Amino acid sequence: DVNHALASKLKKDSPQFHSLKMTLEASKLWNNQIRNYGHYTSTAMGTIYPLLAKYTYLISNKDVSVDEGIKQLLKEIKEAQNMYGEKAMFGQ
Repeated sequence: DVNHALASKLKKDSPQFHSLKMTLEASKLWNNQIRNYGHYTSTAMGTIYPLLAKYTYLISNKDVSVDEGIKQLLKEIKEAQNMYGEKAMFGQ
């Protein structure tokens, strides 16, 4: 697995290792939630990927709660999908 390979090459006390670890932990926390909110078209993904990274970071550092982070992430994803996606995203 890529994450395992990456982690094995990083020093355990490095910022990069800490960031990778926190990103994985945050992803586990909201992993089961994201499937409830649909799929995004490829034209919007260039905007959505940075949003995922941003909110993963915020959640992992406890700058925002998991619930609030997901709520804000979904709002921004919907805006990005509606602006850049091949078709609009409706719903919550």
